Amino acid sequence: GKAAPHAAVSATVQVKTNRQRRFNYRTSVTAGADGRFEIIAPYPTTQSPGRIWYRTCAVAPYTIAAGEGGVQVEVSERAVAEGGMVEVEFPSR
Repeated sequence: GKAAPHAAVSATVQVKTNRQRRFNYRTSVTAGADGRFEIIAPYPTTQSPGRIWYRTCAVAPYTIAAGEGGVQVEVSERAVAEGGMVEVEFPSR
């Protein structure tokens, strides 16, 4: 993704386990001097056609936040399983 240079960027999502327990998953990184960042999203928010749905999965989109801004992001099961990329860019102010 792309944020302001050296911005703290976080990803948060609520996860439901195969035993119906829920917890909040959160991870964070610092964007580089060019504003680029990478976050690993280990839980899918949507099912990919022809794939088996994970029993532990996100129950809503990820919230990706940097500074005062945030965006909602869907992450497919295919992107999680195959290490795919989902581009995120924060609106300019």
